[in-house]
Parts: sequence; structure tokens; C-alpha cells
Amino acid sequence: AALEEEMANAQLRGHVWSPSKLSHSEHQRQIEGYVEVIEQMRAEMDLESLANAELQKKVSELHTALEEKELEGADFLDEVQQHIEELSAQVEMKTEELLTCSKGRD
Repeated sequence: AALEEEMANAQLRGHVWSPSKLSHSEHQRQIEGYVEVIEQMRAEMDLESLANAELQKKVSELHTALEEKELEGADFLDEVQQHIEELSAQVEMKTEELLTCSKGRD
């Protein structure tokens, strides 16, 4: 009964209870194996973190480039609008000149 209770308690804590006792060196090797796996996972996470930081940097650069293009586009639109206004004013002046000339001939 005590053995069953010990097994149940170990399983509740997330451990697999094994009736065979590990020697100190086996236990040490098992711990070293866990440490090695943890270090590998940490190295993988570091690489993923670097890759993620690189992607974030690229996204930021693309946002900056897009904002610059939008500003250039707005400037270009302003230039076009100004040019249209100038041409419209020239057309109005020419139209008035032609109307004045045609009235003068009448």
C-alpha cells in the first residue's frame, strides 16, 4: 500500500516513478542529459530570437521606406496639382485674350 501511494504521489507531481533505484553515476548522467537538452533548446531559441529580431528590423525598414514613398507621392501630387493650376490659369488668360481679340474685330 505504501508503494502504491508513493507511485501515485510521484505521478501527481509529474514524475514517472521507477522502482529501480538509480546509482549516483546513472543519476548524474541523466541530469547531464537533461542539461544538454535544455542548452540545445536555449541555443535554438537564441537563433530564433535573432532571426525574429532580423525580421523585425526588415519590417521596420520597409515601413520607413513606405512612409518615404508616401511622402514623395504626396509631394509629387502637390507638384502636379500646382502645375495643373498654373496651366488652368494660362488657359484662362489665353481664353480671355482670344475673347478680347474676337470682340475687338467685331
